Amino acid sequence: MPAFALDDEQLQVLLSQPPRLQWLEPDAVLPSEEMVTQYTISETSLTPPSLWWIQSQYGGDLLSGWVAAPGTDGLPPHVDLVVNEAEWRTYNYWERYALVTLFGRVSQEFGYITRVFNEQRPQPRALAAYLCEPLVATDEDPEVSGCQVYMDVAGLGISIDLEDQLRGF
Repeated sequence: MPAFALDDEQLQVLLSQPPRLQWLEPDAVLPSEEMVTQYTISETSLTPPSLWWIQSQYGGDLLSGWVAAPGTDGLPPHVDLVVNEAEWRTYNYWERYALVTLFGRVSQEFGYITRVFNEQRPQPRALAAYLCEPLVATDEDPEVSGCQVYMDVAGLGISIDLEDQLRGF
């Protein structure tokens, strides 16, 4: 299966529309009922995407919050992780890559792409993204879709084809 293909213009759109940081507040009024944050908890059922466990296990002091939004304004359904950039900088490249891939895979299971932003005000800056076609469930195993990881390394965007690497997960 070919990797999830994005041209430069599509990638620019995905990485240039950050979340609004006020959405991460506990009492935030979200613009859509379909949006979910770490504070959105259903009393009757699972609230997709379910990122609470992974946040508690791997987010630690790094993750300031997250917001999941339906596809709008040219964006597919997406989970935006907002990280403490000072803490992000203590992670080496492979630790960042692992974190982005871990959250990305979980989000992908719910039909979302994942973007990572810093807390910079007034405009958060994209630090990474995990971009995939939605998974297709089969009777045996879910089909692995081609994915790309974008990592902002010293200000240089790097796109990595993950198709073969993801087959091991």
